[in-house]
Amino acid sequence: MIRVVDGGLALAAVALLGLTALLARVVTVSAPGAWIMFAIPVALAAICLAGLALNRVTRANLFGCLIAAVVAAYLAEVAIEFGAWIPESAIHHTMPAEYDQRSVLQVMDDLRKDGKDAYPAVFPWAQFVNRPANSPLALGNVLALGAISNITTVFCNETGQYMIYDSDEHGFNNPRGIWPQVDIDVLALGDSFTHGACLDNTKNYMGLIRAVLPRTLSLGMASNGPLIYLAGMREYLPEVRPRFVLWFLFEGNDIEADLPVERQQPLLIKYLDPAFSQRLADRQAEIDSKLRPWIDVVGTAPAQAVFRAIRLDHFDIRNFVLLRKLRDALSLQFKRNDPEYALFEKLLAEAKAAAAARGSELRLVYLPDKRRFVSFTGRLLKDQQRARVRAITTRLNVPMIDVAAAFTAQPNPVGLFVGHYTEEGSRIVATTVLDSIAPQRR
Repeated sequence: MIRVVDGGLALAAVALLGLTALLARVVTVSAPGAWIMFAIPVALAAICLAGLALNRVTRANLFGCLIAAVVAAYLAEVAIEFGAWIPESAIHHTMPAEYDQRSVLQVMDDLRKDGKDAYPAVFPWAQFVNRPANSPLALGNVLALGAISNITTVFCNETGQYMIYDSDEHGFNNPRGIWPQVDIDVLALGDSFTHGACLDNTKNYMGLIRAVLPRTLSLGMASNGPLIYLAGMREYLPEVRPRFVLWFLFEGNDIEADLPVERQQPLLIKYLDPAFSQRLADRQAEIDSKLRPWIDVVGTAPAQAVFRAIRLDHFDIRNFVLLRKLRDALSLQFKRNDPEYALFEKLLAEAKAAAAARGSELRLVYLPDKRRFVSFTGRLLKDQQRARVRAITTRLNVPMIDVAAAFTAQPNPVGLFVGHYTEEGSRIVATTVLDSIAPQRR
């Protein structure tokens, strides 16, 4: 038995030193506070090795503590996997008593009973997930970057009431009538935050920016990533001439989670060629005619199908053994994503060139993730990501509007999140952006 104990302690020491080596591949050692991430596993490894010199009873007790820690870690993994524990639930706001309990389908049906042409929001990502086995795209020969045009769109509910909006002439969340104008103030690229999730359009940051700069267009759609941002520019920038193109980069997933998937889509990669276009601006009638029956077949919400698919196929034994869910909760990732950052720099350079060709100025808006405010590792790794993005924008001479710094300056930055940003969080984003592009508004 004592040999098992000694072997376990030695193996634990090796594993902890291996963890330190993995961290060294990801974390910049010179980053402020980074020494803690290296000191803890090294100290634990030293304790395990020193324990080999202790008497049998003490060694056995130390080994028992080690076993208990491992069991606790895997119990946490199981709890997160099956939803018994949601690590971020502690920072969720309490929902109001009048919380709308209806499903997206029920909301849509109720709107239709009132005579409205209602459909759920649909994203480009959903077209990757819900597609025939013999086709790379759900709609055949076209990837729609917007949704169905000129309809009532049911989006999301994080605050107790569903966000419902009227889509514009190309299926985006904008007031109708802006597209015919060539000279506009802002063309915005982004994901669900820029889409408006999940606040009324008078309260989300795009609506607040538009209140000051009325000729503002958003191409934001939930789950978009950097390749789709560039695709949106290629397709719709020729229709307008904005003073500013705002690239809203969300640090939570854009580069390190979305881009690895997007780069696997052959059609999206084609957008690296400035000459490539699907001519989406001229094909809206065709897009509408394909999206309507596809949504009817897929079901209540292709918008949610992305997340259903991720949940259904994310479990495998390798991820479980490596404590993937627990590491995600602790923001402990062991990938540098160097290929993705290299591709991102190329995408941003292409976007800058495309904007300049239309007489527009590209600015990157850096949006913070709540994980930077709820854990030490989250802050350290998000700060490192921000430094990498800032280095890219500096090399490309693209001005960076740092909303993460604005959030950090608040007394309670965690309170600026529900799932997406709260009304106050959106106000800070809008204020920070407007201070950069329209300081004269004051």
